[in-house]
Formats: sequence, C-alpha cells, structure tokens
Amino acid sequence: MRWLHILFCSLALSACDGGCPEHDGLDKIAEYRGLYPALPSDIWVANTQVSSFIRQAIIDEGVTALSAKYGMQCAPRKEAAGCSDCLSCTRTIKVYWTEARAAIPFTFSPYFYCVDTDRTFVHAEIGPRSDVKALTYHRKTTAETPPPLP
Repeated sequence: MRWLHILFCSLALSACDGGCPEHDGLDKIAEYRGLYPALPSDIWVANTQVSSFIRQAIIDEGVTALSAKYGMQCAPRKEAAGCSDCLSCTRTIKVYWTEARAAIPFTFSPYFYCVDTDRTFVHAEIGPRSDVKALTYHRKTTAETPPPLP
C-alpha cells in the first residue's frame, strides 16, 4: 500500500506545472516570490540581481540577446546623446502561480492549473559600456500598463 501512495505522490508532483509557461532567466531573477528580504510591491526598486543578470547576459551573449532571448524592448537613451551603446530597455513579465483544486469535491484527486496573477515590470538603463542600472516594479494585478518611472 505504501508504494501506491509513493506512486500517486510522484505522479501528482510531476503534474505540478499546471501548464504554466516556461520561465527564462530574466523571469526567474526578477521574480518577487521567495526573496528574503522581500522586495516591496507597488514601488520601483533598484534591483541589483537583475542589473547583474543583464550585465552578464550582455557580456556572454551580446546586447541583441536582451530582445531576442529575454523579450526586452530596447531603444537608444534620449538623454545620453553621443553614447552609441546607451540603451533604455523594458519588459513586462507575467507572473503565474500553480494551484491545485480537487477534481471531485471533498476528495483528494487534485488537478493543477496555471493562474495569471501579477505583473513585474523591468526597466534597465544600459551603458556606457557594461554599466547597468535596473529597476523592478511588482504589481499585484494583471494590469499591463507600466507605472511611471520615479
């Protein structure tokens, strides 16, 4: 009987993704869940982990990877006239949670599904050279419009 319980648990855990989209490296590093100390929500915060990730991505893969691989929208920085490698890059990250629900009420036969819950906005000022300053903003709604920068 114990082996049946182990088999069931392993099958249930293998279905835990609930069909949620795959995360890329930027999604994972910008994620607010599990951070200690926790970053505040509903305010732009300097995020050194995201800055380091973007800097390393540029060094390892080139600046084109920011849009091609990590889905960032980049444009030359207007206030950095004469700086050919100065960019302003943004991205909106959809935050998903996997939830379990009973397939049949009052039984333990769960099914897992993906819930689109929050948004994390990333804004990075890149250049000159390898200088990167990233801000993140976590909003506990699914509103797509980024808040104004500080």
